[in-house]
Amino acid sequence: MAFMPNLLHERIAEHLAGLVLRGAALAAAELVTAVTGGELVSLELARAHGRLPGATVSAVHGLVNEVMALGGRPVLARSHLCAPNEDELEDLVVGFARGCRSAGVPVLAGGVTVENGPLDVSVTLLGAVPSDAPFEPPEAGDIVLALASPGLCGAGVGRAIETLTEGLGLGLDDALPNTTTTVADALLARHKTFRGVLDDPVALGWLHGLAIVGQGGLATSIERALPPGLDLELTGGSWPLPPLFAALANAAGEAGSDPTRIWSLGLGAAAFVPPLALAEVREHLRKWREPAFEIGTVRPARAVES
Repeated sequence: MAFMPNLLHERIAEHLAGLVLRGAALAAAELVTAVTGGELVSLELARAHGRLPGATVSAVHGLVNEVMALGGRPVLARSHLCAPNEDELEDLVVGFARGCRSAGVPVLAGGVTVENGPLDVSVTLLGAVPSDAPFEPPEAGDIVLALASPGLCGAGVGRAIETLTEGLGLGLDDALPNTTTTVADALLARHKTFRGVLDDPVALGWLHGLAIVGQGGLATSIERALPPGLDLELTGGSWPLPPLFAALANAAGEAGSDPTRIWSLGLGAAAFVPPLALAEVREHLRKWREPAFEIGTVRPARAVES
């Protein structure tokens, strides 16, 4: 299908109105980092269910969270979007603009390129990170305070489909057990950004670090953010499992696998909070109406017996 470039570009400009920035001011004490990633949900699944904008929203939000985990702030975003027809391409642009707007990220002038071809999304985020350590390192005794995110956090959409359809006999349009939510709708839940809600706790030094839940599941993602000599003591049952993750966890348990090392289990970020700052962090999150769950503690790693 041939595009109508002038008309399409006019519509793209409308979606990006107010987001385009031609330069960015950086403090002398900041280092620049770039993180790049594709879509965080299956593009084909999103296409089949009319949810393509959500794919690019999730891509932006996931990268914003990665910059925040470094103690930084997002500065500029750019994207390369590819689709076989004009309508789907516009859907991707709409989602990219929504993701940037909701996370407060400007778009680099000329930084959105579009192409007629196979469905594909690539987003790059430029972030500024203080040159001095933005976080004090986690310590034994820190509380692991987790924030909810309904989506799969970019990990395991294909595996989840296989588990639900082949293992549990559910179709994508079937409702999850004891709900009216379809499997497809649950799998396509948008990746949440923690920009805004965690800005002050990071800037004010209330946290000893931040782990973003992604590949490898909840426990593995948190452990990756701990320095040598420390370990995670996870408290099972300390947060509510959304129906999607209850089904996936049950299937993992039946297969003899640990679901905390496969799935995000409804959590998107875990902050390491020193006990003396816990009341302040909880009060801040309450004002933002952001649910948070004490899911464990940091403890010294146990010595490995020879």
